[in-house]
Amino acid sequence: MKISKKILALVLAIATVAALAVGTLAFFTDRIQAQATATAGTLELALTDITTSNSTKMKPGSGSTVNFTLSNLGNKSADVKEVLILRSPVAMTAGAEEFDLYLASDVTLTADGKVTIKDGKSPVAARSVSTDRKSITYTISEFILNGTGEDAETENGIASNAKSSAYVLVFKNTAGNDFQSISVTLDYLAQAKQHRNTNDATWTDVMSETITFAGNSTAAVPEK
Repeated sequence: MKISKKILALVLAIATVAALAVGTLAFFTDRIQAQATATAGTLELALTDITTSNSTKMKPGSGSTVNFTLSNLGNKSADVKEVLILRSPVAMTAGAEEFDLYLASDVTLTADGKVTIKDGKSPVAARSVSTDRKSITYTISEFILNGTGEDAETENGIASNAKSSAYVLVFKNTAGNDFQSISVTLDYLAQAKQHRNTNDATWTDVMSETITFAGNSTAAVPEK
């Protein structure tokens, strides 16, 4: 059985990096951090290119869309968890962070990039700001993707083998001069484990390897 990894780092200016490797485990896992296909036997994650708008020369009060689709191309159904980390080289204001990530449906974005947050809407949850206020971590609720193709595993109540995500990175109109000419980075990590027949393995059991993600050491599914 093969395991693959990909690393996705989206810099709003924009740069990306990718890596690919293989390994083995007692059951199927996969992780993806980039704009390529990761293969893990019959558990295979694929990530479309991340598309953005207004991603350069953003000004206070503007927004940039961040859209992508994560797919399971293997025939095994998969448990999936996603994390996005927004990083700024300048410390943001506590409780009023100058940059934040919203669901696209929670904001109004005009053709010229002007953004308005809809009444009562908050940034993507669950959300955690680092002690130095230079990064925000968004942990997306775990979900299941059906398998694909011949002998595909499909789970009750699960409609698809793919999940499309649409976000808007908001640059608040309260930002001051400290934020001129900086580049912020949005790092994305998706990890998957086989949904069925995993001997009740938890994410803690599976994530026995340490990788570098968003500039820090992070627990991840193992590689050889």
